[in-house]
Amino acid sequence: GDTGVWSVLAMGDTMDVDKEGNEYGDECYLDVSFQPEGGIDLHPQLTDVDLTGNRLKQLPDVSALHSIRRFVVRQNLIESAAPLGQLTTLTHLDLYDNQLSTS
Repeated sequence: GDTGVWSVLAMGDTMDVDKEGNEYGDECYLDVSFQPEGGIDLHPQLTDVDLTGNRLKQLPDVSALHSIRRFVVRQNLIESAAPLGQLTTLTHLDLYDNQLSTS
């Protein structure tokens, strides 16, 4: 299986792209749902990220996501969502079915 780094850059005013380069519309989109474990490199222009079911124990570096609107990380093993507090453009967050603690 592939355990490499997924990196997606979609340039242009109206293009969504997933890891296979499929176009979706007017946003920059990354969906690596249910992929083999490995590092995930998130490009700053992404507006929509779906990391469902990747057995992630921690969130990838989100500090460069200045345009993100939708971030989905359901069905992982994430224990802390603290890094997501810096995402000021976020309008939709899905953390369902993780290992989040309240402490």
